[in-house]
Amino acid sequence: MQLTAEQEHRIQALVASGAYRTTEEALDAAVSAAVLASMQSGLPPEELERLLLDGFATPEPSDEDFWDLVDGEPDALVADWRGSRSLS
Repeated sequence: MQLTAEQEHRIQALVASGAYRTTEEALDAAVSAAVLASMQSGLPPEELERLLLDGFATPEPSDEDFWDLVDGEPDALVADWRGSRSLS
């Protein structure tokens, strides 16, 4: 199996953060999460694999971009909720 440089970087970042002791632990957790997600999602394994690979290939946002997204999400959810309530 070959990992892209970005995938390798992300796994090493998980280990460096202390979330996992080794790269093997991080990869085992990722595989376990993929299996669980597949079982719970009802998606065909090929589709789930495609989504996971897309996620691995997506660059991580900067801290500022991440927090901008998090800060904006509740506002969007409230706006959606209010919009759905006014249609009733």
